[in-house]
Amino acid sequence: MNLRCLVNLERRLLWKVPMSPLPQKAKHGIGHWSYLPKIRKFLEIIIVKVGYLMRTVKITGDQIEIIGDVNSTTVIEIIFAPVRNLNTIGFNKKKLQTSRTKLGTLTATVGYNKPCLKIPNLAALEWKFLNSLPEIEPSYDDSAWADCSKKTTNNPRGLDTPKNLYSMDYGFHTWSLIYRGQFVSSGIESSLF
Repeated sequence: MNLRCLVNLERRLLWKVPMSPLPQKAKHGIGHWSYLPKIRKFLEIIIVKVGYLMRTVKITGDQIEIIGDVNSTTVIEIIFAPVRNLNTIGFNKKKLQTSRTKLGTLTATVGYNKPCLKIPNLAALEWKFLNSLPEIEPSYDDSAWADCSKKTTNNPRGLDTPKNLYSMDYGFHTWSLIYRGQFVSSGIESSLF
């Protein structure tokens, strides 16, 4: 397929067909690959008509290897590739029977096998659990916990509560946090603050 044929493709087809840059060796790091944010050369892209989802594409010798997912039997067509000697298409590490169209594009069909899922009767199962939050029990001793008593913060957002609850102001820099609060009820409370 020559460049002129590619340029003459209808615009709507190009919008519907995935275009993937080939992975380039990263400038920094050992054995890492990166996808260029901008395609530097036109010959660094592959235009592939493929099904549901294409994850990666690479060329090894005369084979173009695609990793992806299909949700029905799907025809793959290599519309443009930067090398001319492609003869086979691989999909998810399986070599496919490949042929050429009248235009010379490489094509193959990926079969779809509907998965067999057996969902058990959840109500009939014997469930086991482990209490992973002992902090919610009234008998839990939280005396070693940090007291959130600061009334100021350096956070540009400011405070939304009477006391500072920003964990980083107390030296905790983590994702999962548990706050435990106690108050004496008068019985007429309508809100927490």
